[in-house]
Amino acid sequence: AYPPLVVKDPNSGRLSGEMIDAFEYIASAARLDVQYVESSWGTFIAALQSGRCDVVVTGLFNKIERAKSVSFTRPMFYMGNGVLVRANETRFRAVSDFNRSGIQIAVISGEVGHLYAQSHLDAAELVVLPGSDISLALQQVSSGRADAAFTDGWTIEQYAQAHPETMDFRIINASATYGMNPVAWAVRSDDAALLTFFNNAFDELEANGKFLEWEARDGLHWYRQPFRL
Repeated sequence: AYPPLVVKDPNSGRLSGEMIDAFEYIASAARLDVQYVESSWGTFIAALQSGRCDVVVTGLFNKIERAKSVSFTRPMFYMGNGVLVRANETRFRAVSDFNRSGIQIAVISGEVGHLYAQSHLDAAELVVLPGSDISLALQQVSSGRADAAFTDGWTIEQYAQAHPETMDFRIINASATYGMNPVAWAVRSDDAALLTFFNNAFDELEANGKFLEWEARDGLHWYRQPFRL
C-alpha cells in the first residue's frame, strides 16, 4: 500500500488508486488472471526473485541499488524526495545538516528514504521501521522520537498539512531535496517478455490519456515528460 497510488481499504481489503487502475485496465485488456500478493518496501525484491509474484505494481522508485536485482519498466512519471521536521525546527538549513551525530532520522526499511540515509547520513542515527506504511516514520517526528523523517516529497507534504506539529522542510529551504525519482513497476531481471509487455501497455495508456484521467479524478499532478506525436 502506498497512498494515493495504491490504497487498501482497512475494512474490505479492496485495493484502489492510480496504480491499481492501470494494472486492472491492462489485465482486463489482455484477459489476464490476477492474484494480488501484499509485500513491503524491504521485501518486494525477494517476493519477485522467489516467484511469489511476477510484477510489483505499486509506485516504485527506480533506484540504481534496486536495479541490480530487478528490472524496472520505463517511468510513468517522476516524484521528488523530501524531509519532514517538527514545526518549530531551527537547527537545519540544508539536507546535509542532518548528517551529524545525535540526530535521529526515521525511515521505513527498504524505502527510498532508507536507501538515501544509508549512503549519505552515516553520521546520524537511523530509526529503521519495518513494513510498508510510510506514515509510521512520519509519526516518529510528530511524537518527538525522531528529529526528521526522509521519504518522498508528496507524502511529506500531505502529512504536514494534516499534522500542524510537523513541517515540510521545503518551507525552510525550498530547494531542499535529494533527488527526483522515476516511478515504475518491477519484474524479475530475466523476464524480458513481461517487461516489454508492460512498457507497450504504458504506451497505450499514455497515448489514450488514461494516466491523466485517473490523476485528474484524484486531484493529482505528477511531473511528466511531454508526450509528443
